[in-house]
Amino acid sequence: MITQRVLVVINDQTLQMSKENLINAVIKVLNDKHNADVEKTYIAEVFNTGTKETFYVVDDTLKAMLRLDTNVLENNYATKDMLKGVVAGGSVELNGSGMSQQQIQTLISQALINKVDRAEVYSKDEVDNKIATVSAGGSVNLDGYATKDELNNKVTQSIKVDKGEARIENEVTGGGAKFLGKTYNSFAGVNDGGDDVYALMYARDKAKLGTRVWLNPNGAYYSKNSSTYESIEDNEIVTKSSLKQAINDISMQGTSVDVDKAIVENSTIKEISSKLSNIATNLQGATYHQIVATMKYLGLELPTTLAAHQNFNAFGDDRLSGDTTITLTPIEYAGSYGQAWERVAIYNEADEMLVAKYATISSDGLSIEAVFSKDAISTHPRSDDYESVPSDYELLDGEVKASITLAAANYYGNQYSSRILNHNATSYTESFLAAEHNNKPWSFTFYDYKPSKFSVRNGTETYGGYGHMTKYNLKLQIGNWSKEFVYENSKAVNDIVVDFKDLALGSDEKLIELAKAWNVPVSAYNFYDDVLVAKGVLLSSDLSGQNENFRPNQSAITLNTTKDSIEVSADINSLQEYPSSNEAQGTGKWIGIGIDTGKPSILGVSVDGYALQQSDIDEAKAVGLNDGSFVFWFKAEQDYTRELVLRSGELERSVSIVFKNVSES
Repeated sequence: MITQRVLVVINDQTLQMSKENLINAVIKVLNDKHNADVEKTYIAEVFNTGTKETFYVVDDTLKAMLRLDTNVLENNYATKDMLKGVVAGGSVELNGSGMSQQQIQTLISQALINKVDRAEVYSKDEVDNKIATVSAGGSVNLDGYATKDELNNKVTQSIKVDKGEARIENEVTGGGAKFLGKTYNSFAGVNDGGDDVYALMYARDKAKLGTRVWLNPNGAYYSKNSSTYESIEDNEIVTKSSLKQAINDISMQGTSVDVDKAIVENSTIKEISSKLSNIATNLQGATYHQIVATMKYLGLELPTTLAAHQNFNAFGDDRLSGDTTITLTPIEYAGSYGQAWERVAIYNEADEMLVAKYATISSDGLSIEAVFSKDAISTHPRSDDYESVPSDYELLDGEVKASITLAAANYYGNQYSSRILNHNATSYTESFLAAEHNNKPWSFTFYDYKPSKFSVRNGTETYGGYGHMTKYNLKLQIGNWSKEFVYENSKAVNDIVVDFKDLALGSDEKLIELAKAWNVPVSAYNFYDDVLVAKGVLLSSDLSGQNENFRPNQSAITLNTTKDSIEVSADINSLQEYPSSNEAQGTGKWIGIGIDTGKPSILGVSVDGYALQQSDIDEAKAVGLNDGSFVFWFKAEQDYTRELVLRSGELERSVSIVFKNVSES
């Protein structure tokens, strides 16, 4: 099939034709051209002289081949709406020729401002106004800068600010002063338990007490101004955590103000200004990937690949079968000790909960072989009285065999690992408490079974100080399919639930909104995006057009495929030598095997860095394989082993090809 590109110019200066009608007209033209020559498919570059818009349209046949939802291909250039979706909060108007440099600079400025909590920063104008008032000798209303109270009504004394700290000095009359609940009449030091806030008080004379209060970025205390001393045990924080950042390079002594240093040398302002200057020009006509890189430079994150999917019913998809494995790997964790776990459960098609009925613990306490049953919940919690799985046990209807791999043994001993299976624990002796923290995986495998839901509790209510994950990787595997996610958690007791009937594949509301802004449709999840296997397949030996020795060699071999290898067995003495169709490869006892990737097509798959092509599909089909398979040829030799690495997108699969000589001599 040949794809031909055509140029379509629409001269609609008065804009009388709607875009929908225009697209339909182009599609009809392309379909007519395809019907006239079915060996060709067509893609049209459409230019509308009225709107100055360019876009691409494909015929119905090419649309089906590419599995598109619409005949119109995505425009790869930024529009006004697209940019608004990328940096929400900006508002600009575009002319017909695109976005100007000034408009882009305004938009990015707005995006950066919107990223900052305005309650935590001061603008240049606000700083200028307050400094000008001080310089003129006037009083200062600091509302909005510190406690949101009128600080100048309480503190009218001089303020001295150094680079690393601020100090308020005030004199208060009276015979003593209270600070943090204590009264001081002479020199004393007060510390709140750390270096964050402290005060020094001393008596200048019996009638007057001087109070000095020191500030740092985390907080400060002050004394109320009065003709007599007043208690300051109701002290208030008068600075924010951002105070030091906001004025870190300001130098103030009395009314002497270095405004240029305060504004120009502020590191945050300098960084923002520099970045805005560098990127404004480069964003004109930018692609999505260019904007991703630019936003990353600014410290803003966007998805690397823009694709939004509908939720996926893995339980109801018949293509998924075999063993189910759920793996949880801690990235970050909190708590005084190791991980706490309990309440492992799966659910059947009727949403009935299955829990452990039998459990056999390994001697090192790091693995459990178990049988799950819906009738076992009535016996929980079991604490440590699980009966081992009988050696001759046959599963009853609805029961499931499982294996659990633990990253650490129980703190109280290897024999107590089965506590991870308990439900309804009433004390810490009925919960699993790991002996150590680590970043090793915790995995749960259910053999030849696909649950409708899986659940486990990380952390426990029976021992609040025990460990739990605050960030973790979740990997799901059903047969040859796998998918990984990263989650963050702020709860000390986290009930982790995987609903296989309604898997959210990372497409939250923000991602969906962003995709729509770039005209990327929210599409059904493509199962094959996350499937890559290497399954050995025998070639059909009943084919004409092959070398006369092809058939006997292919008929002499047997295949055995495991998870990581394909074993080819034959009596090497019975194999015939013949030359390869590629003269450079020479003559040998050639054997060909098919390798099925599990995908509908091998296009997009590479083997050891070589990208498979249409010619490889043609070769595979010539020997009875499907479009998702390719042929691997090798010379049969004693102890032959070859490692292949298959890649598709972010997926990677390694497989060893091993020839085993079964000759008796």
